[in-house]
Amino acid sequence: MLIACFDSGRIVPTEEETLLGWREIEGGLLSPPVKGDLDLPADNFDEWWIFEDRTAAERLPRYDYFVNQTIWTLRSPAEMESHFDPAWEPGSFESLIPLQERFLGMVSKYRPLAVISDGDRLVIASRDFVFLNTMAEHSDA
Repeated sequence: MLIACFDSGRIVPTEEETLLGWREIEGGLLSPPVKGDLDLPADNFDEWWIFEDRTAAERLPRYDYFVNQTIWTLRSPAEMESHFDPAWEPGSFESLIPLQERFLGMVSKYRPLAVISDGDRLVIASRDFVFLNTMAEHSDA
């Protein structure tokens, strides 16, 4: 598990976390191998990339976090606009398209099991349906 963004920025491991196996790498804070319960640092505007192996996680570079973009979601701009007051300027969600393209490009290149962004909206993307179903069963959303 890689915490790419914590409370809108980078996270540095505490001395205790370092002793437990957490490590700061280019893409963020890498957890020790998960073998059950893991005490995860969490705040507001966090972004977690979940990988099946540490080597894959170590390839993720530092990037501008998606979670910090106010409009960040995987829904289409048209769908987002349909939920807002029609007095808003049409096309106000068009800037979402390049964000989504960059996100999908990173997911395709680095192949995480899942990515969770918890900011203005909770965004969960995964290539594993069991993971998605488990998240849905335990979600308040």
